Amino acid sequence: MSVTDISTGIKARVVSLQATSKELEYGLDVSKNKFRATYTGYAVVPEDIRQTTGALSTFTVDQLFTVKLARSFGPDKTGDQAQLVAANTLYQEMYDLCKSLVTTKPHAGVLLVSEVEVGKVQLSATMVTLTATLKIKYRQAL
Repeated sequence: MSVTDISTGIKARVVSLQATSKELEYGLDVSKNKFRATYTGYAVVPEDIRQTTGALSTFTVDQLFTVKLARSFGPDKTGDQAQLVAANTLYQEMYDLCKSLVTTKPHAGVLLVSEVEVGKVQLSATMVTLTATLKIKYRQAL
C-alpha cells in the first residue's frame, strides 16, 4: 500500500458521492482555478507522516490527508444567498464524505481514519471552498 493508493481511494469515494465532481487543476492553491459555469471540484493532498507504535515487523504511520471541495455559483445581485446555498451544500457533502471514509476505509490496508477536522468555508466572487483534514493510520510490512 502506498500514499498514492490511499489518495486514489479518497478520490474514488468523492466521485462516488458527487458524480459530477471533477479533480481541480490546482489542488494546492484552489483560488487559481477558474470556472466559467456551474462546477463542482475536489482535490486530495497528502501531508505530514509520523511513525507510530505498531505491530512487530511493520512500519506503522499516521498521515494527514487534506480534502478540498469547491463549488462555483452564479452571481446574485440581491444578496449572498447563492454563497450560503453553496456553503451549506459543501458542508453536507463533506460530512457525507468524512462519514463514509471513517466507516468504510479508503483502502483495504488502512487501519483507522480519525481526527476529522472540517474548517470554515473560503469565499471568493464565484466559488466556495471547504477543506477537511483526516488522520489516516496504515502500515506496511518490513
